[in-house]
Amino acid sequence: MGRFLGITGTPGTGKKTLAPRVAKALGLPAVGLNDLLTARERASASRGVDPSKLRRRLLKLTGGPEVVYGHMVPDVLEKRDAQRVVVLRCDPLELGRRLRSRGYSFAKVAGNVEAELIGVVSAACISKFGRGRVAEFDTTSSSVRASVEAVRGLLAGKAGAMIDWVPFYSSAEKLRSLLSEASTDSALT
Repeated sequence: MGRFLGITGTPGTGKKTLAPRVAKALGLPAVGLNDLLTARERASASRGVDPSKLRRRLLKLTGGPEVVYGHMVPDVLEKRDAQRVVVLRCDPLELGRRLRSRGYSFAKVAGNVEAELIGVVSAACISKFGRGRVAEFDTTSSSVRASVEAVRGLLAGKAGAMIDWVPFYSSAEKLRSLLSEASTDSALT
C-alpha cells in the first residue's frame, strides 16, 4: 500500500496549520505540495500546475512514509501512492470568513465556498483513492490540539463520518447568505 498519508481540503480549512503538527505526532516528516513548486510555477499558478511534474518531484525528493498536504493531493498522488487521505472540511460560512480575512477576492472566496459546500475535494479524493482510504474531519470549531488528535486517528484508520453541508444550506435564502457574506468587505458591494 502507499507510502504517503495525505491531508487535503479546500483552501482555508487548516492544512498548513494541522499537517505539520499531525506529522510530528506521528513521528513522520511533513511535505507541503506548495513548497515543492518552483518560483515560476508559483508566479503562474493561476494557469495551473502540472500534477505529473509535481508528483515526480515529490517522489524524487522523498523516501519513505510521509504526511503530504495541500489542496492538490488528489491531483498529484496516484491511488498507489496514498495509504490514507483525510479531507479537512469547514462550514462554508466560516470558510468565507477565513478567506476574506486573508484578503481573497470576492471571486476566489465565492469559488472556494461553493467548492466546500458541494464537497469538490472530497469527491475528487473518493474518486481517486476509493472510499475506504478517505476520511473527513470538520475543522470549523475544533481546537488545534483536538483537530491534531482527531486527524491523527483518522490517518491511522479510525472510521469517520462523511460531511454534507448541503442540508444546512438547503434554502435559496441560506445559499444567498453565503454569497452575501462572501461579498462583505469586497469592492463589489
